[in-house]
Amino acid sequence: SVLGFPVDRFLEARLRMNSEATFEPLYKDSLIGHQHDYYSPHLVATRHANGRDWWIVTFERDGNKYFSFLLEPAGIRLMREGTVDIEMEGGLGQTAFSNSGNFIARSDALTIDAGQYIYLFSFDRCTGVVESKERFHTSSGYFTGIAFSPNERYLYGDNNTHLWQWDLQADDIAMSQTL
Repeated sequence: SVLGFPVDRFLEARLRMNSEATFEPLYKDSLIGHQHDYYSPHLVATRHANGRDWWIVTFERDGNKYFSFLLEPAGIRLMREGTVDIEMEGGLGQTAFSNSGNFIARSDALTIDAGQYIYLFSFDRCTGVVESKERFHTSSGYFTGIAFSPNERYLYGDNNTHLWQWDLQADDIAMSQTL
């Protein structure tokens, strides 16, 4: 939950547009996948390798599970539920895909004392598989964010007063951290 609002399910609705530019619901509140305690509230999307469909990915709030949903013309469905090698602790933050969709980063600011964690994952746009790459720890702030450089060489994270950069092509990505 973020600020006390738990996310424990995702629902789908489908509408049909009529010739008068009005909409008619075909169905609504249809459960996608399954109910889970608790999903991270950060959904991110990237185009499937086939160029038509889309992957929508989220993680569980605390733990090591991920969920890859596939959005295709027939609708949306949970395609893959897997685990990564890193235990994540949910906090305030953000999740982002790199421009090509080959990487995902997630930031979770816990408390001022505990700091924030930034997790880096690789993503397979054909299968929806997420794999752990790195975990970084920084001091914490409020309303932190993450972003990839346009060419995917660098990952950036902040805590409102500091901006860090990691070189994703470095032999030791964690050691490449620059303030």
